[in-house]
Amino acid sequence: MIVSLYIYTNSLVDDTAYKVSSFENRVIDDGGIFESNQCLLDDLRSLGGSTGIYTNAKRIDLFDDEKISITSSIQNINDISKVFTDYSQTFTIPANNINNSIFRHWYENSLEDGFDQRIRYDGYIEIDTQLFRVGKWQIESATIKNNQIENYKITFYGDLSSLMDKFKEDNLKDVETLNDYTIDYTGANVQSRLTSGVTEDVMFPLISSDRVWQYGDATSEDISTVGGAINYTELFPALKIKRIFDAIATKYDLTFNGSFLNNELFTEAYCWFKNKDIFNNYSQPQKINFTTTETDNFFNVDATTDELTAITFFEDPFFINAYAELQIFFPSTTNYILKVYKNGSEYTSLQGNLSSFNFIIDQTIGEGVYEFYLQTSESTTYTYNLDTFYFDTEPGSPNIWQSGLSQSGIGSLSSNIDLTALAPEIKVKDFFSGILKMFNLTAFSTNGTDFTLEQLENWYYLGDIKDLTQYTITDNLDFNRIKPYKKIDFNYEKSESILNRNFGDVNSREYGSLSYTFNNDGADYTIKLPFENLLFSKFTDQPMQVAYSLKTDFQKYIPKPVILYYLKNDEVSYYFNNGTSTVNLTSVANFGQDNIANGLINTLNWGVEISSYYLTPINNSLFNNYYLNYLSNLYSLKSRMLKVKMRLPYLELLNLKLNDRIVIRDKRYIINQYTTDLTTFESDFELIQDFRPLEYRNSGTKRISSSEDNYDFYTNSKEPLTWTILSDVDGMIASITDYSDKVNVAVNRNLGVSSRIASIVSNNNDTIIIEQEV
Repeated sequence: MIVSLYIYTNSLVDDTAYKVSSFENRVIDDGGIFESNQCLLDDLRSLGGSTGIYTNAKRIDLFDDEKISITSSIQNINDISKVFTDYSQTFTIPANNINNSIFRHWYENSLEDGFDQRIRYDGYIEIDTQLFRVGKWQIESATIKNNQIENYKITFYGDLSSLMDKFKEDNLKDVETLNDYTIDYTGANVQSRLTSGVTEDVMFPLISSDRVWQYGDATSEDISTVGGAINYTELFPALKIKRIFDAIATKYDLTFNGSFLNNELFTEAYCWFKNKDIFNNYSQPQKINFTTTETDNFFNVDATTDELTAITFFEDPFFINAYAELQIFFPSTTNYILKVYKNGSEYTSLQGNLSSFNFIIDQTIGEGVYEFYLQTSESTTYTYNLDTFYFDTEPGSPNIWQSGLSQSGIGSLSSNIDLTALAPEIKVKDFFSGILKMFNLTAFSTNGTDFTLEQLENWYYLGDIKDLTQYTITDNLDFNRIKPYKKIDFNYEKSESILNRNFGDVNSREYGSLSYTFNNDGADYTIKLPFENLLFSKFTDQPMQVAYSLKTDFQKYIPKPVILYYLKNDEVSYYFNNGTSTVNLTSVANFGQDNIANGLINTLNWGVEISSYYLTPINNSLFNNYYLNYLSNLYSLKSRMLKVKMRLPYLELLNLKLNDRIVIRDKRYIINQYTTDLTTFESDFELIQDFRPLEYRNSGTKRISSSEDNYDFYTNSKEPLTWTILSDVDGMIASITDYSDKVNVAVNRNLGVSSRIASIVSNNNDTIIIEQEV
C-alpha cells in the first residue's frame, strides 16, 4: 500500500501555451480561421512569455520509515459536549527540494510571500491512488541541524475542523446573507406575524425591552386597553435557526442536510435578534450608484465599481488644493446613516435627521478609494450630486475655485430590516457549535463542503452492523471500565432578566438548568450553551405569555443570544399600535421554551421544569430527548470499553463509518475512536458496548388538535417507509403522504362531541396511533 499526501498551494505557472490556445479557440468560435498558433507562441516566449498564479495539488514527500496515523472519532466519552472528526498525529517530513518548494522555505522568515503558518491549507490523503480522507494541512515546526534544514512537522485536520476554519473569527453579524430572509419593516407586517397563525422566517416574540406589560389592571401598562397598547416598535425580530444555518451555508459555500433539520423541533426554533437597547430600524445599506465614469487630475469616478478615487491634492511645482463634495437630498426630513468606506474599510459614519446633508473629501481626509453606503429608517427616494473643485494658484490663473467633475443620480431605499445590524454578539463557530450541543447533533462530511447534521441516536441507527471479528490480530480482548462522570451539569448563560433572577433567588439555581447525578464515583462535567434561556410569564387566566429584557431594577439590558420556540397561536384580546392606528387584536403568536411537535410538548429547558404556559411539568426536555439514551447506554452497569487491534482490508477500512456498530465475537459495540497506522494498516480501536435495540422505533401515540390540518410524523429508517391506514372508523384521516424521513397525515376536523382515534402502519409494521381532541 502506498500512502500519498497532497496539499493545495499557489504556484507561478508558465501559461503561455494555454493563453494562445484559448485565443485560438475564441477566434474559431467566432467563425474565424487561426493558422499561426506556433508563430504567436514563439513570439510571446521571445518576449518573456506569460505566467499566472494557479492552485494545484502537490504531493508531499515522506521519509521511508515515517509512521502516519489517523485518529477518527465523532463523539468521545472523554468530552461528550464536543463533536470530533479525523485528525492525524503530527508527523515529520523531509526538508528536501520538493517539500522546500511546497512550504516555500518556511523556516526562513526573511523571505517575502512565504508559506502562511496562520492558515490551514486544503488537501487530502490517498492510498494506492484511492481517495481516503479530505481535510486541511497545517505546518507546525521546522528543524535545522548543523546550519542545514532537516525536516518539517505537519498535521492533518479532518472535515469538521475544516468547517470551523471556514468560519474563521467571523461574528454572526458578518453573515450578510442573513438579509436573504428579511422583511419590510412596517407596523402592518409586524401585526400580521402576531396574528396570522403561520410561522414565518421572521417573527416578533412578545418580549419587552422598555416596560412591564400588564393585563386587566387598568394601568397605563395594561395591554388590554387602548392606552397600554403594545407599539410595534417595542418588538425586536426573531429569525428561524434553520434560516440562520441556511445563511451560513450560503456565505461559506456549504450545504447542510439531515432529517433533523426538517424536524419541527428544529424548524420551529428561533433566535431573538437584539443587540441594542432600542430598536430603531434602518434599511440594509445600499451603495450609492454613480452614473458616469470620468476623471481629472485630482479625482476619478468609476461607474462600474461605484468608487470615487482621490488621486492627489498636490501638483508640483504649484500648490493645488482640491476637494470632492457628495450631497444627498431626501423628499422630506429623514433619519439616515451614511457609511463611508476608504480602501475597503469603514472610515466614518454620519447619522442624522435632515432633508439634505453633504460629505466632503479633501486633503485632511487623504487620498484613497472611497465608497458610500446609505441607510434610512423608512422607505424613501433620494437624489445625489457629486462635484469636485480645485483652487489653482498657477501663474495666470484667476486664483478662484474651479469646477471639476460633476454628476447627479437618484436612488430608492426600502424599509427592509437589516438583520445583520441586529444579530446577537456571538461568533459564527460558537453559534453553530452551541446548536450542535443543544440538540446533541453530530456533523460529518465526505468532502469538506457537504455536511450532514443528525441527532446522535438517530445517527447510530443509520449506521450498519458489521462483524469484524475475523480481522482482530490479538488473541486477547482487553476490557476496561469506562471512566464515568459523577455529575453532569447542563447550563445556559446566566440571564439578567427580572423573571429569571426572581426564579434564581427562590430556587437557588438558574431556570432551565439541570444537574444529573450518576450512581458512581468520578469527576464532574459541565455542558454550557452560549445562549440565554429567557423565562416567560403567562398572564392570569389569559392564553398569552410575555418575557422581559429588563433587569431587576427595570433597566434595559442586552442579553446573550436567546433561543426560543414558537408554541402556537391563541385567541386573546389585546391592543396593538401598528404606527397608523391602535387596533384590537384577537390572536397572538406565543413564544417561549415549549413547542408542540409530533403531538408531544417539548421544551428547550435542560431539565423538567413547570411550563410557564401549561403550568405543568414538561418531561420532554433537552436532556431527556437528546442525551438520556446515549448516557444511559454509556454508563450502564454492563457497559465496558473494549480495546482491540485489528487489520482491516483497505476497502473495509475505506467504507467504515463512525456510526457503524461493530460486532466482535458475540457482542456489539459503538466506536469511541480508532487510530490507524496507514503504513501497516493496523488499527487500535476503542469500542463501547452497545445495548441499543436493533430495530427502528417509529411506533407511538400522537395527540393532535380538533382542527383540519396536516401533521408531519418524523421517522427513522435506512430505507423510506410506506404507510397505510390500519384503523379509522370515524373518517379522521383524509390522506397519507410518504417521505424519506417522515409521513404526512392530513386529518379532517373533529365535529363530534368526543375525541377519536385512528392508526396507521408502515411496511416495517411500525404503528402510529393518532388521538384527535374534541
